[in-house]
Amino acid sequence: MIKLTKSVYLYEKRLKNKYSYIVEKEVSAKQEQIEKAAKELFWKYGIRKVTTEEICREAGVSKMTFYKYFKNKIALAVQIFKDFGDELYDYYDEMINSHISFEKKLEQLIMLKLKAAENMSMEFIRDLYSADIKVVREMVDQMLNRSAKLTEIFIELGKKEGSIRKDMPNEFILFQLNQIVEMMRNDKLFSMFDNSKTLTRTILDYFFYGIMNPPENAK
Repeated sequence: MIKLTKSVYLYEKRLKNKYSYIVEKEVSAKQEQIEKAAKELFWKYGIRKVTTEEICREAGVSKMTFYKYFKNKIALAVQIFKDFGDELYDYYDEMINSHISFEKKLEQLIMLKLKAAENMSMEFIRDLYSADIKVVREMVDQMLNRSAKLTEIFIELGKKEGSIRKDMPNEFILFQLNQIVEMMRNDKLFSMFDNSKTLTRTILDYFFYGIMNPPENAK
């Protein structure tokens, strides 16, 4: 199993301490309803435009029930984003420690990055990066830093296994991985292929081999 570096462990500890006000307890059915409804509304309309009343109406709960679990909608947004990040992290941890090939892991990493942004409206994206919703922006920055550290571990794994050139700077590889995600979102490029699987396969082949033919043992 891949062991995370000391710096990543310390980072995870700081992250948990920073948001210790989010009480770890068994989630009730009502709380799940609130979080599910809020996530759908936030993702579609952004955090600012959605009101507590709209969340309660969508979740089928009273405002009294809402405030039993959350101080306000910002605290709810932070909780949702924390759970969202933890879910992605658990999937990542399972993937990186699996026995599949590095190339297959890379494909899953790209799909994971795509999933993270799935169904997010531009209003929601703008709210995430808004300086005046400080606690949300801080959570986003924490998640981005967390993601970068984990991706760097993934890159080092590829170098150790011999799948990635050791002389290639990690920053450049990380940049290219982000470019792949952007390519997957390009409608014009997507229209050139019959399905997303073929597109992903082509992009991965290009990432590993450029326009050159792959070696026989890579086919």
